[in-house]
Amino acid sequence: MRWGALLHLLLTDTRSFRTQPVYEADFAAPFRRGMPPYFAPQKVVEILDAGKSFAGGNPPAEIVHGGMAIPNPAARMEAGTMLGEEQKRWFLDRLRGSTARWKFWGNSVAMTDIRADVGNLPASMATSAKLDGFAITNTHDWGGYPTERAEILGAARAAGVSNFVSLAGDRHAFCAGTVSASLCPGEFAPVAAEFVVGSIGTPTLAEAAAHAVPDDHPLRPLYLQGDDAAPAINMTVTHGVAASLQLAEDGDRSAALALRNPDVAPHLAFADMAGHGFATVRVTASAIDVEFICVPAPITDADPDPLYRVTHRVAAWAPGERPGVERLVADGPALAARFLDLDPTGREQSTSN
Repeated sequence: MRWGALLHLLLTDTRSFRTQPVYEADFAAPFRRGMPPYFAPQKVVEILDAGKSFAGGNPPAEIVHGGMAIPNPAARMEAGTMLGEEQKRWFLDRLRGSTARWKFWGNSVAMTDIRADVGNLPASMATSAKLDGFAITNTHDWGGYPTERAEILGAARAAGVSNFVSLAGDRHAFCAGTVSASLCPGEFAPVAAEFVVGSIGTPTLAEAAAHAVPDDHPLRPLYLQGDDAAPAINMTVTHGVAASLQLAEDGDRSAALALRNPDVAPHLAFADMAGHGFATVRVTASAIDVEFICVPAPITDADPDPLYRVTHRVAAWAPGERPGVERLVADGPALAARFLDLDPTGREQSTSN
């Protein structure tokens, strides 16, 4: 779909042609044992998804997880695909050949990883698995297909594609950031920007955790805190587990921010894993502005006032440059409870990623 020279919107089908999310396959069950709710070990997912193509065609015979060496069940498999070969060729041809100022991808499922540094959990809070490194949520979206995601981003970079923006949903969360084929401990080299819209009615991860992670669960402070079950998961996935645990201990926001792990989410400018609502996008030749409008959970007939409005801007960038996401406006009564670095008036208390 084209809007003159300004905007080219490419819409893809991410359901009809995909292979099964490899981490959700029966053979991946040993790698799910002992993991925190809603999280999957990132390195394991990368190895399984790449199959026989991992490490240039040298996949490991065994994968270490939870302190155990487990035979690699995907060592002879093809890499996973979200789009299928025919649709992927169509998409990349259109993307590389577009002459529009902005190239938008109507993506339906998100590319930015939402993750936690589970390797930094104290031994006293460890589950049955010996965890290390990072863990991701949402292995049914692009987080579960990192091989093809890297292929698409690599093709865009090689072709000098700029002003490439993914617009997605299905995560039941608001997210704003940039997309890189890898994060720490790999190289962070963003190629595109992405905005993910919150759900209108579907329960969020924070709401699901209120039922799936009981009050006496040792890891509950990573998901929810306080009598009002504030979504600490937002802090966990943007600042790290140590920040969330410190906040649960004494409520000191400054002390929690001092423990922030910058390697967790260098790609995220914003993440609300409890957000319902919608978003608007304003496009000009020089920049795009995306406003998130978050409303209370839609469980009554009341016409609710927004819990917050947050606007981010992405300035147009030239081939070879990196995209950036800048926060312009943040205002609303829910900001202090949901975000560690924002006070009730929306003023930043620390530098955003």
